[in-house]
Amino acid sequence: MHKDSNIFVSGYLTLEGHSLVNYLKEQGYEKVLLESEHLSIDEVFISKTPEYVFLLGDSSGGISANIEKPATLMIQNLHKMNKIINLALKYGTKKLLYLA
Repeated sequence: MHKDSNIFVSGYLTLEGHSLVNYLKEQGYEKVLLESEHLSIDEVFISKTPEYVFLLGDSSGGISANIEKPATLMIQNLHKMNKIINLALKYGTKKLLYLA
């Protein structure tokens, strides 16, 4: 990856995602892209065309949520991951790392 590459990180609100985003910024990567309430995943791929994608779990609720509704969380994450993988394929992402 180059310092000016467009890099998309999903699940940036998780512990792992937050750590990855901080690390990338500390290392001087200038274009770390995130989904936000103002920019959907589709809009990120359409307008920024990420070259590199890091897929991290998104829906989480801690240990209690994982015990109470594990299938619901897994299905939500799988749907989002499927969408991102398809967008990465469609828009020519160079590399994708899926941390399951």
